[in-house]
Amino acid sequence: MESGKNVRKSPRKKSRSPKPGAANLHSVNRWDMPKPLLAIVDEHKYVSRLLPLLEAEAAKLKQNRRADFDCLDDIMHYMVHFPDRYHHPKENLIFDRMSGLAPSTAKTVARLRRDHEKMAEQGPALHARIVAQKKSRSAAKARELADEIGFYASNMRAHMKLEETAVLQPACNTLKKADWQRIDTAIKAINDPIFGEEISERYLTLMQRYINEFISVSSSGSFPIRLVESTLSKIEQGIYTVAEMRHLPKLLVKNSSEISKARARRLGNLSKVRDWDSLGDWYRNGREASRNDWNQAVDQVKELLDSVSQPVGVEEMHDGLSTITLRTEKEILSYQERPYRPSKSPRTSWQAALVNLLGRITIKPMMSRIDLDSINNGKRLKRMAKVVPPGTHVEPVDEASFHAVWIVPDEQPVTRRTILHLPGGGFFAPATDMHRTMLGKLAYRTQSRAMLVSYRLLPEHPFPAGLEDALAAYRFLLNDGVRPEEIVISGDSAGGNLALALLLAARDEGLPLPAACALISPCTDMTFSIASRDTNRWKDPFLPSRNKTGAHDRYAGDFPLDHPLVSPIFGSFAGFPPMFAFVSSSETLLDDTLVVARKARAEGVDFEVEVWESLPHAWPLFSFLPEAVAAVERLGEFISEHLNNPEVR
Repeated sequence: MESGKNVRKSPRKKSRSPKPGAANLHSVNRWDMPKPLLAIVDEHKYVSRLLPLLEAEAAKLKQNRRADFDCLDDIMHYMVHFPDRYHHPKENLIFDRMSGLAPSTAKTVARLRRDHEKMAEQGPALHARIVAQKKSRSAAKARELADEIGFYASNMRAHMKLEETAVLQPACNTLKKADWQRIDTAIKAINDPIFGEEISERYLTLMQRYINEFISVSSSGSFPIRLVESTLSKIEQGIYTVAEMRHLPKLLVKNSSEISKARARRLGNLSKVRDWDSLGDWYRNGREASRNDWNQAVDQVKELLDSVSQPVGVEEMHDGLSTITLRTEKEILSYQERPYRPSKSPRTSWQAALVNLLGRITIKPMMSRIDLDSINNGKRLKRMAKVVPPGTHVEPVDEASFHAVWIVPDEQPVTRRTILHLPGGGFFAPATDMHRTMLGKLAYRTQSRAMLVSYRLLPEHPFPAGLEDALAAYRFLLNDGVRPEEIVISGDSAGGNLALALLLAARDEGLPLPAACALISPCTDMTFSIASRDTNRWKDPFLPSRNKTGAHDRYAGDFPLDHPLVSPIFGSFAGFPPMFAFVSSSETLLDDTLVVARKARAEGVDFEVEVWESLPHAWPLFSFLPEAVAAVERLGEFISEHLNNPEVR
């Protein structure tokens, strides 16, 4: 994982968004595609997942840094031995049927055939260059190889896009069922050796690299956050330690008193002894009871001392968790998690450093002491978001099954492209003006409209009330004529939990899934069992170090905490649309995002994660932060791409 010096976009190159109405196979319902065409589209997707890894290693070669040649070797081995042998023959049969439709189609088909011939030559040659470069120390040759890799990846993307838009999309609408059956009979679909049901041992290391690949982003500021944050973290831990250690004498006195009383009761029972056998039983039972009392007292002291001791290292925490089962359906394989290692000297803007400091002083202690039962609903509703973001207008949505507001940019043509956003707030706080402001900017940037859902909250409404409201909002859009490919679901913090749960529930109910999903610092694990809840407990400037509010337990209600709709981290994400997530390296919720991304990637989902260094929880909501401006811009790019917008303004 690489950390840049400046705020930068993900190195995963994005294709230019097609114009409205342009052909796009990825917007076609999978179930409506003929089997051979679906296989080709999926195989394009598989190649697209590997190209960013190829380019990332090429960038290292370009900068005269040590590249992962095993990764390059595996990727090119796959390119040479799989698409050329199985993928291109299927496409050639489609080309044969489509070349007679029109002169322009015939020219495109001829060009694509020439591309296939070139790839059959370039792929093995490039693979041989990579293998040879392993033993070479020449920086000039490494840069030449990097240029070749970049040229190869760029050509591959352009080739796949031309195939889909100029040939495959028309073929989907033109060829008859009998044509597809003949193609399917001639070239049988096979299992992909990396992304299929069974993974070849040849590519296990590459698969591990793929599921553990996250983009690390260091902010453009000049404030040396690591030194200050580490000092504040140690101070906070010291204060916590002193506060907890005050309970130690009380605990020792309490345990001693209870043990003494228990011994007195057992001595009193001696008067009931009438013979030698009962005396022996009294002695043995008393000795066992005393041992249990002492063990219980020692365990309580150990628990107190453990709670104030220095957290273990990231590697040890992940070793304790060992592996996560990534393919729950067949449980064929498990993959080792790689702990996230932040950059050595991240820097942030002074604004972000100030927000971190204020959060540590005010919000974090307040969150630790909040009492859900004392929340006044009347006052809380009065504090709900009221601001109208500049350049937009707000329209209420008061349905019987849910409540929301539309945030629509002024002077924008009527559109059905929709961002359905579920706001965070620990499941007990309503949406804020910051949510409205962020959504107003996103709606303007993506030329869409945003629906901000007001779902039911704690303490009155535990699970599944919030999820029911989210589902009702999604059904409302579908019933209103909005197509699934015109919807992007998003959520921050607790709303990120609901966004994932909404996708799980919609998939299981057979509802069509949206075009994409975007998450901001999602909370996905209500069991508090993953590593970053401990390793980042003092680094996080906003969220409490422990589950002191009780909101998570209260939210689950009568459902187990590891229920997939309560804790989506335990769900299966097969069939999900493309995903994107922001999370900060200092959050206790870091692994809530990373583990979900690993599982989703292993199940075939395109899931991109950007880990930004040392920023506050859900920072894109803080519109005055330079990092928030950059994050909203990045989020807008993702949403625009998947809503098939024209070029972003």
